[in-house]
Amino acid sequence: MPKTATGYFGAEARKRAETAALADIVGTLGTAESQYKGLYQDLRTTHSLEARLVKAADIIDLLIQAYALERAGAKGLDEFWQVAHEADFQLPSIAHEVVREILQSLLEARSIIE
Repeated sequence: MPKTATGYFGAEARKRAETAALADIVGTLGTAESQYKGLYQDLRTTHSLEARLVKAADIIDLLIQAYALERAGAKGLDEFWQVAHEADFQLPSIAHEVVREILQSLLEARSIIE
């Protein structure tokens, strides 16, 4: 959810909505339900390396979509790009370097279309 929407509804409302959506999705899985809820909790808290990598990949995916939209003429997506400047996923050095290079490449590509 973009920061603007979080500003309107609040972070707690967003978290409640995401948790409710997850419960709806995994609620019929029986014994696997708790495993998926545990994975989701790890993703939210980013305690594991895997969760931090997924978070980085999610941000990269978001920025690629924003870039594609801007290339097609969309405006007003600046708030999505803030994370590219602020991102610290607490990754090991080689993974950090790869993510940093990807984010920098996206920022450079975006600067050409502005």
